Amino acid sequence: MVPDTDASTPWVQTPAGYVVQPLWSVEFGARYFGSTGQTQWELFGNPPPFTTQLNSRLTYKSLTAHAGEVFGRAEHGTGLFLKGFAGGGVIPGGTLQDEQYGQ
Repeated sequence: MVPDTDASTPWVQTPAGYVVQPLWSVEFGARYFGSTGQTQWELFGNPPPFTTQLNSRLTYKSLTAHAGEVFGRAEHGTGLFLKGFAGGGVIPGGTLQDEQYGQ
């Protein structure tokens, strides 16, 4: 028996025959990123454009960082969908060298 193929049924005709169209379609995934690095900030006298006197230097070394994200999408056969993502990161390790100059 050939199933009814109107819009109220989930049957879809393909070249190979009839198949059931799923009511829901779902996708999801995750990403991870790890990194290492260093950075340096220098503070000059006030106001900065008028002096070249270095007052302080902050050096962050051996920084390790981790970041992650999860994402997903669910779609109903009627076209209604829900999608979203969540993510975060952390820098759990590293050292700070604080150098003071001047007065």
